Amino acid sequence: MNRIETDREIQIPNGAKAVTAKYRDHKLSEYNNNPIIQALPPISSPAEFLDYVTRLPKFSPEEKEFEPHYRFHCIERLSRYFDPQTNSIELHKLICVLLMQGYLGRNPLKPSYAQRSRQIYEALKAKDGKSLENYVTVPSSASGLTLIGPSGIGKTTNLINILEFNTPDIFLNGSTRLSEFMVQGSSYFFKVSSASDLEKKILSTAE
Repeated sequence: MNRIETDREIQIPNGAKAVTAKYRDHKLSEYNNNPIIQALPPISSPAEFLDYVTRLPKFSPEEKEFEPHYRFHCIERLSRYFDPQTNSIELHKLICVLLMQGYLGRNPLKPSYAQRSRQIYEALKAKDGKSLENYVTVPSSASGLTLIGPSGIGKTTNLINILEFNTPDIFLNGSTRLSEFMVQGSSYFFKVSSASDLEKKILSTAE
């Protein structure tokens, strides 16, 4: 579940579910006049974020007297437990900024958006994706981040909870400001899993 305001949920041809976007004006003017950013929810406070993502397991004291095969099921509730810490709040603020700032340079209402998309397409068609800088001249507003830490400390869990809080999986942009008849499908993020021993060089150069 996410906080995106939508008209309805529909099924797209590949079988996935998508939502039709509703648009809002944000308090910060630079985030307006861009349908992709305006489909995102308002910037949330730390309290709103905590209230939404915190998941505490159900528990009744009498369950301690249950037979072992019942208590085993009760323990499994901990797999859905999520109690965000201070680092979670800071990560949420950072990802929210990365999302909204990153789409400043991806405004489908501006010619530079189509120009950059065309340049990337030409690079991929030439099978020279390792040298995009030879083709793409339109600057990007996108930034990135790296999370580093031992396995099992909650990096992936935090990231997925934050992204689901801020974005839909797939949305259909039916803004009449794009065109009366144009509908654009978008996905705000993709999750790519890899083996823990995968070399960084292989991942960064994969086609």
